[in-house]
Amino acid sequence: MTQRPRTTASPSRRTGAIALIFALAMGACSSSEADGTDAPTSTTAAPTTTSAAATTTAAQPDRGTLAVWTFAGSGVADQMQRWAAANGVVLELRTTPPEQHELLVQTALVSDRVPDVVVVDESLTALLKATPGEFIDLGRLGAAALAADHLPWRWDHGVASTDQTIIGLPYGIGGLAIAYRTDRFAEAGLPTDPSEAAALWPSWAAFAGVATRYAEAAGRPFLGETDLLIAAMLSQGGAGLTTADGTSMHDSNPTVVGAWNAAAAIAGGASGNLPLLSPEWRAAVDEGEFAAQIAPVWILEVIAAADPDGAGSWALTVPPGVSGNLGGVQLMIPRGAADVDLAWEMIAAISSPEAQLAAAGEGLIPSTPGVFDEPAVRDLTDAYFSDAPVGELYIASVSTLQPMFEGENDPFIMDELQRGLRRIASGQEDAAMAWATTLAAIAEELG
Repeated sequence: MTQRPRTTASPSRRTGAIALIFALAMGACSSSEADGTDAPTSTTAAPTTTSAAATTTAAQPDRGTLAVWTFAGSGVADQMQRWAAANGVVLELRTTPPEQHELLVQTALVSDRVPDVVVVDESLTALLKATPGEFIDLGRLGAAALAADHLPWRWDHGVASTDQTIIGLPYGIGGLAIAYRTDRFAEAGLPTDPSEAAALWPSWAAFAGVATRYAEAAGRPFLGETDLLIAAMLSQGGAGLTTADGTSMHDSNPTVVGAWNAAAAIAGGASGNLPLLSPEWRAAVDEGEFAAQIAPVWILEVIAAADPDGAGSWALTVPPGVSGNLGGVQLMIPRGAADVDLAWEMIAAISSPEAQLAAAGEGLIPSTPGVFDEPAVRDLTDAYFSDAPVGELYIASVSTLQPMFEGENDPFIMDELQRGLRRIASGQEDAAMAWATTLAAIAEELG
C-alpha cells in the first residue's frame, strides 16, 4: 500500500530515538510490568487473547472483542482486563517491549492494519498530535466533556497541535522525585532525612555540586545514568526545545543550555553510563553501586524488584524545583478501528476519576486532580522507600506544573541531548565537544 503523506519522519529513520525515549518514560509501572512481564499476556510481538468475558456472570452478554496494543510497563493492562471482564468483552491484548511498540504503532498507522485501542506514552504524543487524521476524533464522541476531570497539561497531551482535535485520553502521571540510598548518603556524611537531603539542592546546579562531591569522596557514581536527568530538568516547565510555531531553540534557550551544563557536570565524573532499565543497571541497583536515581513514580517498583533486600535502605525526597513529570499514557483509537463505540466506552471508563482512584493502590498517581485529596491517593506511602509519603510527593510535583511547549521534533532533540551526555559519561567526549557534536547531529536530523 502506498504510504499516505505524513509530516513526521519515517519510522526507519527515527525509530532509535523514539524507542529510547519510550523506554525512559514508561508511565506508571505495575509490579507485574516492572520486568516487562505484563501478565497474563505475552510481551513478545505475537498477540495473546485474554478471554475476559468468560469470567463474567451468565447474565452478562458477549458484547464483542477489542484489540488493544500496549507496551510493557504502561500500567494500564490490569485495569483494561478488569473492565473487559465486567462488561462482557473479550480483550485481545498485545503487549510488546517499549523499544518495539512505537515502531509497531507507526507501521500499523501507515498500513491501516490497526487495533481498536493503542496505549502511547505521553512523551511521544507530540509526534502523533502532528497527524491527527490517523486517529478517531474523540471530540465527536463527547470527549470534550471529560477535559475538566484531568490536569490541563495532561489533557493537552491528547489534543492535536494542528487543529485541536482530541485524539487521546490521559491515564496517570509520572511525576518526579529523587530516590536515594540512605546508607550511601550516611557513608558520605550527607544527611539522610528527606527534608535535609532536599535542602542540599535548591537548584540543579547545586544538585550537580552534591553529585560531584559525593563521587569524589565515595569513589563511586552518584547517579547510575543521565538519560532521565536532563529529561527531568526540562520537564519542569518554562520555555523548552521548540517554539509554538515549530522553531527549534534548543541551542539558544537559557533553560536548555543551563540544564545541559548541569547534566554535563554530573556526566563528567559523577554518573555511571548504564543504560536505564538494562540488566547492568538493575545489577548496579542491587549492589548499591550508585547513591541516587531520578524517580518518576513508575520507577519505584522497578528499583524494588531490582534490589529486593533494599527495603529501608532507600528513601524519597523532592527534586530541585519540586515539580516535574516523566510519564503517564494516552489511550487512543486509531482510524480504522473495528469497533469505535466499544473502544470509546472502555477508554472513557478506564481514564475516569473513579477508575484511576480505584487503581491508586497499585502504584498509580491519577491524572485527575479531583481525587488527589482522597486518602487512597494523598495518604499513599511506600514501605520499601522508608515509608515515603508517595502520594504527597508526587501530587506536589504535578499540582502546579506548567510544562514547556512540546513540539513535534522534541523527542528527537531530547534523544540527541541524552546521547551527548552518554558520550561524556563514557569518556568519549568532554562537555564542550559533546555539545558541539550534539548540535550538529540535531541540525542534520532536522534538516
